[in-house]
Amino acid sequence: MIFVKVHDPEFSESVAEDIEALFPPYQITVLVPIAFIRQVDSILNMVNIFLTSIASIALLVAGIGIMNIMTVSVMERTREIGILKAIGAKNRTILTMFLAEAALIGLVGSLTGVPAGYGLAHVLSYALSGLATPQQDHVFQRPEVERATVTPIFSWPWVIIAVIFGIAICVLFGLYPARKAAKLDPVEALRYE
Repeated sequence: MIFVKVHDPEFSESVAEDIEALFPPYQITVLVPIAFIRQVDSILNMVNIFLTSIASIALLVAGIGIMNIMTVSVMERTREIGILKAIGAKNRTILTMFLAEAALIGLVGSLTGVPAGYGLAHVLSYALSGLATPQQDHVFQRPEVERATVTPIFSWPWVIIAVIFGIAICVLFGLYPARKAAKLDPVEALRYE
């Protein structure tokens, strides 16, 4: 086994090709760290795409659930909307009322989800740290080295972004039921049982 150290990592592949050219074919194997790094990058990109697709599906399902909740809320309060419109409430007032309700759902959900996510990150870090315990090296008779640890990072800017994103998604998916409520005819709404 021969280790070759290259001063500039950019030339490592060309140096590896030069070394392979010095020997007969299939006599040696040259391993270049950059190739491993590229493989790890491609695997991480696939994992990132997979997680993004799962998050997108979860976001869509949550949005449809929010829209369903808001639609049921509009249907249950149809008579109340009719009374509000009969005493002079404008469409904008009704729209604002239901969008504020959607924003409140988003705020409560976000403020519940952030601590739950942080707690889950700690549980997963503990589980991953338990899996990553190194074995004792029997070849060189070295004692067991320290456990590898994974530490979740709590970042206030990301918490704020998550809360704003949660509120925005709820308002976006609550827009259709809120507009439907704002456009109700007062006479039809008052007759609704």
